[in-house]
Amino acid sequence: MLRWTVHLRGGPDRAEHATVAVGSKVYAFGGHTVAGMAYMHNTGQSVTPTDAVNVSVFNTVSLRWMKLPLPLSSSASCVAEEGGGELPPPPDASASAAPPTATPPIAVAPPPVATAVAAAAPAPSRRWGHTAILIGGVAYLWGGYNYYTKEYYDALHAFDVDAHRWLRVQPKVSGAAPEARHQHSAAALADRGVMLVYGGRNRLTAFGLGEVARLDTRAMAWSRIDARGAPPAPPPPIAGSSHHPSAACVVGTRVLEFGGGGPARGGYSNAVRAFDADSNSWLTLGGGVGGVGSHRGPLPEAREGHSAFVHDGALYVFGGRDATQEFHDVWRFDPKGAWWKAVAPRGGGAGLGAGGGQGPAWRPSMCCCVVGDRVVLFGGYKGHSANMAADDLHILDLSPSLKTLSKMAVIRHGLKQQGLPHNVRWELAAMTTAG
Repeated sequence: MLRWTVHLRGGPDRAEHATVAVGSKVYAFGGHTVAGMAYMHNTGQSVTPTDAVNVSVFNTVSLRWMKLPLPLSSSASCVAEEGGGELPPPPDASASAAPPTATPPIAVAPPPVATAVAAAAPAPSRRWGHTAILIGGVAYLWGGYNYYTKEYYDALHAFDVDAHRWLRVQPKVSGAAPEARHQHSAAALADRGVMLVYGGRNRLTAFGLGEVARLDTRAMAWSRIDARGAPPAPPPPIAGSSHHPSAACVVGTRVLEFGGGGPARGGYSNAVRAFDADSNSWLTLGGGVGGVGSHRGPLPEAREGHSAFVHDGALYVFGGRDATQEFHDVWRFDPKGAWWKAVAPRGGGAGLGAGGGQGPAWRPSMCCCVVGDRVVLFGGYKGHSANMAADDLHILDLSPSLKTLSKMAVIRHGLKQQGLPHNVRWELAAMTTAG
């Protein structure tokens, strides 16, 4: 039984950010923040347009956030030394680091404080609507939009998650990069060292699924794929309109794509499409608006701005919105039988606010990462408001242990903790204290 086990407030506020999971940690890059939104809405908030994208790390063991002390500017002056860091060689598929298969144990001691690390390359500028994927210990960040400079980005950036530094990649990348854009989708075929990019929009163009950009991180080369079976390209964007990406997840050699769209682009979708990396073709699974084919079970409502993850070969979808409402439901899709099922995780666990470990409120544009048997969800817009980003974090436990259930019961019923071991009391405090 799925359970919401942790709800913490006080973390970094952001929406339309990008995340990767590395071991027991979640790295969050950039995104729309409260300060940035205040600047957009002329409230007098001071923001430097050339500030570097911020990087925050959530430790799922200590349940605490840490902001990395990276350069405050993305200008050339951020470079610590000529020559800088170099990209490490991608590992073999057999040596690829895999996330833990079980919930990592809670440490008794608090996490160490991060130390400053000199940047080996200029940090990318602040942005939102970008993507990040992980291949071989390197997070590749691509695309995005800077509201302050009105720039869309097409440069590739690489972040070493072990050394906590940006790496030089641009002189090494060959081939034509995809056209600059934001609100696109990206997926990693990590065992092949490949990143795929498709969809999204910029000021003049809305990109369809027919053209998929492929980055080979072993050769550091871009190439284009003319994908077969793609739906028609969407119409050009309308000034002032919004579009949030569909959610893309990898199952084997297929990239599963759910939903997406927008009111200015012919409506929203609740179809599941799959890009097959072996045949370079799109397949439609599960029917729905904007799709064909059959499915079993009730369909989730069409939406955009949702989050998705894969567990045990199934696709899970959370949240999102359409033109009139936000969602905070959870759906499970089995690609083998095209079977949809609404999932209702139980709550009432640890956390702040009414109800304890309740699931997130209605919202779009949050991020989620799978860490072992837990899913970390955080950020997003507070409802339809375009100037409020959430700072809370939720953990959905896909297979809660007896120990986790017992701690939830202690917190929910306000039981005395004096007789419990020190490490258990520390864990209970971490589960109920602002992050």
